[in-house]
Amino acid sequence: MLVQVLITTGKKPGIACRAIARAIFLAAPGSRLEFRGKRPLGSLIKKARLAHFTRVCTIYQEEGKPSQLAFLSLEGQAPEWLSPKIKIASASFAEKMPRRGQSSSVKITGAKARTLQKLFCPPKPPEGTGAGSSISAGTNSISFSLGRQKLATLGVFYAK
Repeated sequence: MLVQVLITTGKKPGIACRAIARAIFLAAPGSRLEFRGKRPLGSLIKKARLAHFTRVCTIYQEEGKPSQLAFLSLEGQAPEWLSPKIKIASASFAEKMPRRGQSSSVKITGAKARTLQKLFCPPKPPEGTGAGSSISAGTNSISFSLGRQKLATLGVFYAK
């Protein structure tokens, strides 16, 4: 499954937001990671469209802690925020995050797998059965893994 997501953060992201963005990037084949900096979201949307991305995933923070994953669809004429937004209650990370080695395929599993598949990419049949990375989407947590290495686990709840 090719994801085609541009992953970004809010302005002035903390270490935890950067780590979440990196974990998603490593687990999502075909994605690109771009820290926003001072740029407005509109300029990243324009860049994502030019590169033929179908989604933008933004990791927001409140009071220095990751607070939300929000997905924007670029498939129509106007960008559209997708539902549900994923509120982040807690986050834990691998001690050493790989510097390189983005996966070539991903398998999304768990009770909320369909929800996460719709947020990450338009419905497509999976390509092959093997996966270089996995995303486990439970009702209260999401885990990102690259091969056998767990990259990040988020305690979450899904908000409309």
